[in-house]
Amino acid sequence: MTNDIANTPELLQKILSEAFIESAAIIDDAFDPIRAEELGTEINEFWDYCIRDGEDGQLMKELKAFCKYCSVEGGGEIKIESPEDFTDEVLGKIRASSDHFPALHETASRTLFSLLNEKLEPILDLQSRLNELNLTVRQFGAEFEFGEFRPKIIFLDYFLGVTDDAAAIETARNRIKEIYDLYDVGVEKPFVVLMSSRDVGDRQRSFCNDAKILYGLLTFASKNELRTKEQLYYHLASWSLDLPSRHVVQLFVEALESSLEEAQSQFSQHLRGLGIEDYANLQWLSLQSEGHPLGDYMLWLLKEMLAHLVHNNRRVLNSQRLLDTLQVGRFLPSAQPPSFDLAQLYKMALTEPGFKPSDRHPAGDGLGDDFYLKLGDMFFNDTQGSVVMALSAACDLAYSATSPDRKFPKDRLILFAFGQMELIDALPSAASMKTEPFLHDDGKVYRINWKHRKAIWKEYGNAREWLSENGFIHKSQMSLPYALEIQKSYANSISRIGLPVHPPTCRWPTVALCCEGMDGKWHEVICVQRGIQLVTRRISEGAIETLFVVSRECIFHMSDALEAADTILATVERELYAKQAETKRDESLEEETRQKKIDRIAAKLARNERNVFRL
Repeated sequence: MTNDIANTPELLQKILSEAFIESAAIIDDAFDPIRAEELGTEINEFWDYCIRDGEDGQLMKELKAFCKYCSVEGGGEIKIESPEDFTDEVLGKIRASSDHFPALHETASRTLFSLLNEKLEPILDLQSRLNELNLTVRQFGAEFEFGEFRPKIIFLDYFLGVTDDAAAIETARNRIKEIYDLYDVGVEKPFVVLMSSRDVGDRQRSFCNDAKILYGLLTFASKNELRTKEQLYYHLASWSLDLPSRHVVQLFVEALESSLEEAQSQFSQHLRGLGIEDYANLQWLSLQSEGHPLGDYMLWLLKEMLAHLVHNNRRVLNSQRLLDTLQVGRFLPSAQPPSFDLAQLYKMALTEPGFKPSDRHPAGDGLGDDFYLKLGDMFFNDTQGSVVMALSAACDLAYSATSPDRKFPKDRLILFAFGQMELIDALPSAASMKTEPFLHDDGKVYRINWKHRKAIWKEYGNAREWLSENGFIHKSQMSLPYALEIQKSYANSISRIGLPVHPPTCRWPTVALCCEGMDGKWHEVICVQRGIQLVTRRISEGAIETLFVVSRECIFHMSDALEAADTILATVERELYAKQAETKRDESLEEETRQKKIDRIAAKLARNERNVFRL
């Protein structure tokens, strides 16, 4: 264990070097110049000590010597005869020169600078740890100038101000914006670590949104964790291992944002160029006989145009090629399930926009008994957690509200796929096919297990009544590619459309750290909630891989568990030796019986020694 700790800095330095992390900045208001207005009571307390010490006391003598020293060095006379004489300049000089005056230094530390020292202590510990790793570290206050300095990692105080309030948070956001503006477009941005003595990790996503920075380039860490060598090393290693990937994603996101701004003007130009004749002729020549609504068709056409304009951008294409080459060689552990934004992203890809509950044909007069369905229409029974989806071909569902040649086919059988919903972090159930992740309207992320054997055929004319009687409510429409994927799966066709691989599913089981006791049974030493992360992913057709990652909290509890286990094993060893000695002295036992008992105790001692060796 000792050798491993000794080698850790060398290994971590290698990891940092491979991630091109050679410099760091620490930004904290504790580095700001001292202000007298913020030290009202502290100044009075310090002055009370000086008065009580008397003119002949060591403290007052050193204070006078300090004034003389500063007057000579600064070229101007300094007198301290009352609390009002403690200006910002004087306070700064006391803090900078107090090491030359022991009594002054000790009293000032306990009074004038006690809160400041308390605030600085974890920050200076962090700086010391970073220096030990041969990083170039510079410290900055709330008002800073980087100059030519461009750090790779920034430790930023979440509350960048005198008080922990909204104004201090806003100052931190503004500083991040200013820092990012220093870096040219297309250049890798620094990784930001939000520091706080309070747990504000749940606010980091909103901080990113407000500061307009990529979520993957910012994280949160407690100041107490960062001052501890083991935990700091753990954080630095985990941040560094995937930092190159973060920068690839950052460049990709920035390219898309830039392209979206350019595409907006082009999209508007093409949209305004369409005349009324274009709309009318599309409806009359192409759509009228088929019964397809013009508005639905136009939105599909314009959506594809906007996607093309955003994608067909030189910067986007270059960043795409870079992202395409990205090969993540290791699993990146996460303390949270897949983000809500990822779930929303998949929902937008999975479902059609502009959802409207199914009713009669939009071009009809609203007086008929027709029921307008589209391929992918999804109906949910939230009480049972079940879902059915219209799976028949689009041409079988289409009809015209005005043409007598294509009336509502009420006798036609319509296929409805059946699925069961389960929360995404639950153990996966057996299914013919799965849709995941699926963000439902209750704000939770689910997995839909499609059960092809439970698919149902219903007459088109009876579908509305059947859905209503069984508690199914129309809530969304699955987009065409994914609806076709389920349709192909149902038909068991080898031409099934292949879509991007779904993200892995994650679970966070509780871990019990145990030790064998005197009775030969395992006893729980420490229980860690969310101690490990189990990730299930598909690695090939029909093959599932489960990855096992120990959480940070579990690692940090290991030392406590080992100490507790060591105490238990030592107790077991003492009791076994005592029992062995007692057995040897027991003259009432026959020699053969005594020897058998001694042998059994010796076997237990050997097993106990092996357990100690494992520790």
